[in-house]
Amino acid sequence: MSWTTIDITFISETAWVTLMSPEGKPATIDHGVLDQLDRVLDEVEGREDDVRALVLQSSSTKYFCVGADIEALRHIDEASMGDWVRRGHDVFNRIECLPIPTVAKVRGYALGGGLELAAACDLIYADRSAQFGQSETRLGFVTGWGGSRRLRQRIGGPCARELCFTGRIINGEAASDIGLARVFPDDGELDRMIEEFLRQVSMCTSHAVREMKVLLSNDELEQSDFNYSVERSASLRCVAHPETKRRLHEFLNRKP
Repeated sequence: MSWTTIDITFISETAWVTLMSPEGKPATIDHGVLDQLDRVLDEVEGREDDVRALVLQSSSTKYFCVGADIEALRHIDEASMGDWVRRGHDVFNRIECLPIPTVAKVRGYALGGGLELAAACDLIYADRSAQFGQSETRLGFVTGWGGSRRLRQRIGGPCARELCFTGRIINGEAASDIGLARVFPDDGELDRMIEEFLRQVSMCTSHAVREMKVLLSNDELEQSDFNYSVERSASLRCVAHPETKRRLHEFLNRKP
């Protein structure tokens, strides 16, 4: 059983989800942790009207998450692998599909399934201590929780191939160069930028942000006809929303 637990705190319309691990230990993932994440997501979705964003972080400054728990790996075989992959996909897909902006706050190591977890969020914000690696191939595995798709979407095919084919670990500067994460000079600046992002999100209407999340997350929107259809439907829902009407009225009647 993993020593990792999940804590959730709601502060100023933001859900702060923290991977908790003992001092000096990295956060890891097993079936129990996936179950905890599932319950946390239930709680977030149950507060749909009150939560505008989610930040996923670790209690450790040295590790974000290093992926599968070692005990979970001891019990992985041909009979159990299918359920292991399916369960991770189910939970990580729920994170990806949350109708609110999500940010992974990364300090220290985000490796294997830990990087897959961060990549399930809309944005990865990190400080210079961050180290990223899609390192499954070094153990003879492949990404099992959506990493092959999300990494390719985030940094492009060639960079994703290089990271996965080599399993190498890159630092924050290199992650920033390839567009994997936004990296800030230190922990204080990282906190400040996340707070500023949350502040700016709070200035927008929640229904429009939710609609934009759907639009930006849909791969099929690269097809122009489908893009037109979905954007038209979203635009109609927005223009009919009372908060849009109020803000538009204020904008049009503002004093010069």
